[in-house]
Amino acid sequence: MPFSSCDVRAHWASVRDGIVVLSCVTLIALIAPALARPLSAQSARSLAPSRTVPFRCLDTAATVAPARLDAKHLIYTEQETVVTQRGRTLVAGNPVWVWRDNGQGYDMLAKDSLFGMVVDTTALVHAIPSPLPGRILDGMRAVALPDGWWMVSFAEVIPADPPKRPTVLAMWIGETDGNRWRSVHALPHVVDSLDVTMSALGRHDGRARLLVPFKSDHRKKLVVYSLDHGRWTASTTDFESLAMFALRLTPDRDVLAVVRAVLDTIPDVNSLFLYSKRPADSLWTKRQLILRAGREPVFDPLFIGADRHLLSWRQSRNAKREWDAWFARYDESTDSVVAPTRLTSDAIEVAAVADEGHVAWAVSNREWPNPVVQLLETDAAGNVARLNRDTRYRGLFGLIITRHRLLLIAAQSAASSREPAVVSMIETHTWRCRQR
Repeated sequence: MPFSSCDVRAHWASVRDGIVVLSCVTLIALIAPALARPLSAQSARSLAPSRTVPFRCLDTAATVAPARLDAKHLIYTEQETVVTQRGRTLVAGNPVWVWRDNGQGYDMLAKDSLFGMVVDTTALVHAIPSPLPGRILDGMRAVALPDGWWMVSFAEVIPADPPKRPTVLAMWIGETDGNRWRSVHALPHVVDSLDVTMSALGRHDGRARLLVPFKSDHRKKLVVYSLDHGRWTASTTDFESLAMFALRLTPDRDVLAVVRAVLDTIPDVNSLFLYSKRPADSLWTKRQLILRAGREPVFDPLFIGADRHLLSWRQSRNAKREWDAWFARYDESTDSVVAPTRLTSDAIEVAAVADEGHVAWAVSNREWPNPVVQLLETDAAGNVARLNRDTRYRGLFGLIITRHRLLLIAAQSAASSREPAVVSMIETHTWRCRQR
């Protein structure tokens, strides 16, 4: 059914990426916590302007188009998870809004039966049906499967207005090819008060891990759902003052980048640690204090790439007035992170994707009214190519490389009453290096 302008404001205010609607066509971004320069015992380096080089893989010319279901309908999908394989890219999240062109503007349709969309090489995207029609789903995470399907985790929730988190009724796992679903079932119930907005899903060679934080005794802990030998089990683990985390599975290890405070007599907020364990083990071992943040906290750790194991993060400095993006290499042979490098500043939102020796980055400062998006390309030699652009992009980014194309998927707010209040935009660049 059509939504009124009040409905649009109420629903859009619930989007967790920090965007609110001030009118049907005017959106403002709320500046979320971000990051900057590390205080580490390791030697850190910056990619200096003198190292700036032309783009080798990324063609900076692009085609940009809204996500369109057909001639009359556009779609917005919150980019909670963006995973590509075989030339098709799954985008899933909550909310999913469909907009119908009425000739004068757009009406928003309620679509609790949609899970997300699939982007391929055609001009239209394809809506993904919900595995549980009529129920409210959130916390979508996906990984690619060898047969062209995706494994997807999600929660059935009772929604809540921000800053409150949705109440989780059950955690689910399933598999989809974008049209059909199989093997959909609930995961074991372990605890209440799960926070699915910060969950992480990883898979490698038949084993999978889903990590979901929860609060107990006034601190954050983790539920670890494990798939081994075709069977899901669940346990809990405690990293003391856990704030954020990122998950990566390698052939021999489950690896976690953990953001938490160092608990000693020196003031510290959100330092960055590396933990790992063998797949058959239940206890995580602290391998490394990657950097001690002090009063310059770390946020949003992210593992990048399948071939090159990189770890990125953001860190604040100057009393959170500046935010920097950093990255380092995870050395699987030594189970450690080496060579932390500052990439750029003005890093409120960061997305990255690796293709052999090259990494593409999309970094936004989220400043109103013209957020600047930096497109960057780095290589193993430390060279960086950079292009800055004014945009109307808001919220989360999805960035993927598939079949000689790089896709940037972002939310774009309306500039006039003729446009939908927010819509998913698909920006397509030619990628001149190795084809995935």
